[in-house]
Amino acid sequence: MVTRRPPVLVVDDDDDILDVYSVVLEDAGYEVMTARNGQEALERLRRPEGPNASLILLDVMMPVMNAWEFLARRIEDPKLRNIPVVLCTGDPRAFGGTPEGVAAVLQKPLGLDTLLEAIRRYAA
Repeated sequence: MVTRRPPVLVVDDDDDILDVYSVVLEDAGYEVMTARNGQEALERLRRPEGPNASLILLDVMMPVMNAWEFLARRIEDPKLRNIPVVLCTGDPRAFGGTPEGVAAVLQKPLGLDTLLEAIRRYAA
């Protein structure tokens, strides 16, 4: 029996990535929620029963609302601003460090060990 771990919100516009991350995290005992862009993520987190994510795994480049717009809106919301965010990007050097309000920046493609280590480290 797998021990239940804190819920994680995975935000990415690539369905294959959502599927792989969901399977890997669920197999590791995490409850997984998904969103295909920043706007969908905010809507999910702002539901009356939420927010229930202990960590947000966030792709940078997405349609509708990208990571930067999401982070700006998240920081304005007292219910959401303290949820750790791990950015996932193809080129982490583009930031010149870890952006404000972000726990870590991971380079895609992510190895499963790297993904799980980041989740373990930052999920409450």
